[in-house]
Amino acid sequence: MALEYRYLDGRYEGVSAVFSELLRLDINVIVAHDTPAAVAAKQTARAVPIVMFEVGDPVGAGLVPSLASVVDCWARLGPVHGHDTVKNL
Repeated sequence: MALEYRYLDGRYEGVSAVFSELLRLDINVIVAHDTPAAVAAKQTARAVPIVMFEVGDPVGAGLVPSLASVVDCWARLGPVHGHDTVKNL
């Protein structure tokens, strides 16, 4: 496994160029930290799965149609660390 890491230090004006560069490297997944990065990833990388974290309102940002779709996505991933179910808190 190889990891390609880019840090923008809160300067999002160049985020689309960064994602375009990563896509040329034939990546398998994007991990996006916060809402602006996740939105830019969705706009740039339509065929690559996106894992996002610290996104306050993924529905409001247009990243997912509903929170139910996020839970469905996790359920389809299968067992995580030996657990057979997804727990909703």
